[in-house]
Amino acid sequence: PFDSCYGTDLEDRTYTLNDSSFDDKTIVVHYMTPWWAGCVADIPVWETTVSWAKEKYPGQIHIFSNLDDIGNPFSCEEIGENGLPDMPTYLDDGLGYDLFNINDADEYPVFLFITKDKKIYQSVQGEPSQVTLQAYIDLLMQQ
Repeated sequence: PFDSCYGTDLEDRTYTLNDSSFDDKTIVVHYMTPWWAGCVADIPVWETTVSWAKEKYPGQIHIFSNLDDIGNPFSCEEIGENGLPDMPTYLDDGLGYDLFNINDADEYPVFLFITKDKKIYQSVQGEPSQVTLQAYIDLLMQQ
């Protein structure tokens, strides 16, 4: 289970990736950590991409950011307040890196693209541009 901590468009509660809120939706996860400057710098690009995806694929996609090491140095709220009005859901991965461990990356940031049947379609490590992220989302939505 993962706790939503900021900017959620779901209820503030604990839920899992098998949650009925995700039925018939593709999922995009942005793994980030507040101590890495690249992750923090990516927030505006990521949130602009989120706005684009929600407009292009309304009701078909759920996008969230997975925050690790919250409080080192920024809290979930401080990360959220650095962003734009159309926030993705922010999740706290907790102490065990549980959600991060479902992908094969070994560092942050990483983007994980999951199909409607909850299979990992693509994992992208690094800091892709907004155009690149949009292209990955378009390909994911064709699956």
